[in-house]
Amino acid sequence: MESIMANPDQRQLIWDRHLALMDYNSELISARQEGLEEGLEKGLEEGFGKGHDSANRKNAKAMKEKHYPVEDISEITGLSGDEIAAL
Repeated sequence: MESIMANPDQRQLIWDRHLALMDYNSELISARQEGLEEGLEKGLEEGFGKGHDSANRKNAKAMKEKHYPVEDISEITGLSGDEIAAL
């Protein structure tokens, strides 16, 4: 290892490779974060997939039975006041 570090050209190659790997890893982390954000956005737009609406209704009904304010139920579940009243 000492002979490599004594050679400035070898030392520069090692440094360049290190920087390239750091850039690559940084790009991977950024891409993963963007994918997670896009997935979360899409999930929110689609209502978290099948079963979410029925879970919201079940939770809203339980909150309504415990006399939570309709505004709070609506904010938490995303259901409208009319949907909550129909439960």
